[in-house]
Amino acid sequence: MVQLGDVRTAACTRWGERIADGSMTPSTASRYGRVFCSFIKFAEAHGGRTLADLDSGLVLRFVFAPLPGYLSPSPSTSRFRLTVVRDAFVGFVAVGATSLDPAVGLRVARSETGSTPRPLTPPEVRRLRATSRLRPSDTLRPATVELALMGLTHAEISAAVVSDLDQRAQTLAIGRGELRRELALPTGRLAVLSSRIDAQRLTARRRHLAWDPSQIPLALTRPLRAYPLESIAPTVSTNITRALVAAGVSRAGVRPRSLREYAANASYARSGRIEDVAGLLGIRSLDAARRLIDLDWQQRWGEEVLDDSP
Repeated sequence: MVQLGDVRTAACTRWGERIADGSMTPSTASRYGRVFCSFIKFAEAHGGRTLADLDSGLVLRFVFAPLPGYLSPSPSTSRFRLTVVRDAFVGFVAVGATSLDPAVGLRVARSETGSTPRPLTPPEVRRLRATSRLRPSDTLRPATVELALMGLTHAEISAAVVSDLDQRAQTLAIGRGELRRELALPTGRLAVLSSRIDAQRLTARRRHLAWDPSQIPLALTRPLRAYPLESIAPTVSTNITRALVAAGVSRAGVRPRSLREYAANASYARSGRIEDVAGLLGIRSLDAARRLIDLDWQQRWGEEVLDDSP
């Protein structure tokens, strides 16, 4: 019988392999690992000892288990817990450790409120670009804002490095594997990212650091490997939030993701093609890309965004 300690190790091995093949980022793998460890502890607390003890009833109790302080988890938290357990069992079945997947058929109702897009408007984007710099020498926040307005995820923003930018071709290479893509950079956006590179080069010279374009980040203060995995996404999110606060963008529902949603809606306004939105954002599913489109936004701002160049 496979013991729970071995189950935890096998799951982490699977996510390590997904990092290697580019289908999962290190920060996501770290989150999956933490949640799955919580699941194993939960199972042990309920008498589980082996892989066979992990049945659908136990999975369901874990998915909806209260948070510390006896608060019920949000639908998104429950959904992520279920995603982690389901992904682990896909791996267990694939290697022959078990033939049963207790997560099959389990569902968490999707929160309509949480899934409603709240893209920035063109006036908010212009204000954000004008005021995102927190001090005269700040190049970090403007660069982060531009990357987010291109539709990059937090993971892609944190992974972007100097060598990804081709100043001559005015393009930025994003992602890895099948999702790797090259995005064109209008003059204004290129200027912001070029200023960030100049500042990074000056910092390296002053501190007598080696200049390695493949390691110098565009939107972090230190190389990506210097950050704990669990702090990467919050660091990017904090920088975007600070820029939003500085710009006075506080409309209900607006959050860092609203910049990515702006990119999706701006792309759709220009071409009317969901395929272009998916390509821009590196999304495989056209349905997922379609869910980012706000039809009210399109009606109000669609024509104005046609003339909104970075």
